[in-house]
Amino acid sequence: FKMRKEIVRLSPDILHCNDLNTLMFAYALPQNIEIVYDAHELYLESRSGIIKSFWSVVEKTLLRKVKFVIVPQIDRLYYFYFRYKLPLSKYMLIENFPNRVMDLSKDFFKIISKYNIDVNHKQVVTYLGAITPEREIELVLKAVREIDNILFFIIGNGTENYKKHLNNLIMDLKIQKKVFMYPAIPNKEVLHAVNSSDIGVCFYNERHFNSYFCASNKLYEYLNLGVKVLTNNTAGVARVVKHGENGFCCDCITVDEVRKGLITLLNMKNFVPTDYYWSNQEEHFLSIYK
Repeated sequence: FKMRKEIVRLSPDILHCNDLNTLMFAYALPQNIEIVYDAHELYLESRSGIIKSFWSVVEKTLLRKVKFVIVPQIDRLYYFYFRYKLPLSKYMLIENFPNRVMDLSKDFFKIISKYNIDVNHKQVVTYLGAITPEREIELVLKAVREIDNILFFIIGNGTENYKKHLNNLIMDLKIQKKVFMYPAIPNKEVLHAVNSSDIGVCFYNERHFNSYFCASNKLYEYLNLGVKVLTNNTAGVARVVKHGENGFCCDCITVDEVRKGLITLLNMKNFVPTDYYWSNQEEHFLSIYK
């Protein structure tokens, strides 16, 4: 209520609401304030029970007050269109494209002393992000065990129990010399790590549409920098990762399929370049406010 009072006091021309939990501020605002709903997530699809029912009413009610709904992926856009029956002209496709960054290192894992690992003549596979069971890291660990000349770096944060479980699995599989797990790195280092990789692991396997339609900025970062992507065949990913051209989409996520994907990518010589940069859609985004 304090936030809403402050919005009324400021009386902006446009209120940009990031995600559903901030769209609530649009309730009963003066009509001269235009509302833009930036729907990064399919918020309802990862909720259940009374919480989902509550947010469903909020979204259905307030969506009719907005000027535009920004959606980051085309299948998500049609999800909103079919669910709420608003005109297509209300929706703006603004994808998760990253900025273009120049002068990136290709030796991140060599020159950072804390890694102190010899990567010469090895293929570097990276996973960057939240360390959770849904990211299928365990299957990748079992797959890399039987592949020579490969190093797998797992970089991110997770619960202590789950990280301990992964470390125990690494010991049991006797792959301590090819798999290394580290805490999350600063944002300014992420692209250097991506650019120093040969393959990026990017699985989305939560059992809801928010995951199934996901195409994250991490995916675009890998592809823009010429890093082949190992992923699963979901709607959001399959529109971006072209099987056999810049990545491998596992039809089912099993150890055998992951191993097959890694071997295919290790032998892939020709990479079809991509150009998923923010500058390609910046003017489209700014048109919302004109």
